[in-house]
Amino acid sequence: GACGAARGGGVARSGNGVWGDEDGNMAGQGGALAPKRDGWQGRLPVPGTGEYEWDGFRDDLPRELNPERGWIATANNDIHPEGYDPPLFFKTQGPFRRFDRVSGVLASGSDFTVQDSRDLQHDAYSASAAESLELFRGWTSDDPEIERYRQELAAWDAVYDRDSRAAAIFGQLRPILSRSA
Repeated sequence: GACGAARGGGVARSGNGVWGDEDGNMAGQGGALAPKRDGWQGRLPVPGTGEYEWDGFRDDLPRELNPERGWIATANNDIHPEGYDPPLFFKTQGPFRRFDRVSGVLASGSDFTVQDSRDLQHDAYSASAAESLELFRGWTSDDPEIERYRQELAAWDAVYDRDSRAAAIFGQLRPILSRSA
């Protein structure tokens, strides 16, 4: 028989949608064509024995309507509600730095404007870069050139601005820092 991967494994196509209406309602939903199969969790291919045949598509996609927090966001994070099984996506382990950034900005205020939305859409802050910047603080170098770069990185706000020399320096160091982690 055919292997499970050849018979269609997991989610065929997925994406998340977020909507709002003029009455102030907001909703979000995961979108996917995911097969409904008894006893199948989606992580591994299944044998082509007929034991895991499709029973149509799942109609229990993750969704939200008017959450108490007052906003809905998706940013490569886990969108499954508590206890949702089997999962549609396997993004269940963080860190979800981009979502954390969006969450922090949205939780910090209210009455956001269209410009606030534009600013958040174009936000270039890198939480992972900010975490790495501690490596450049609390020491000095005897080499004047290295010390100049170190000082720039130690003072950098972790925003990838096109005019930021520190961002360019960090971009060159990032692969080296990743290998040493």
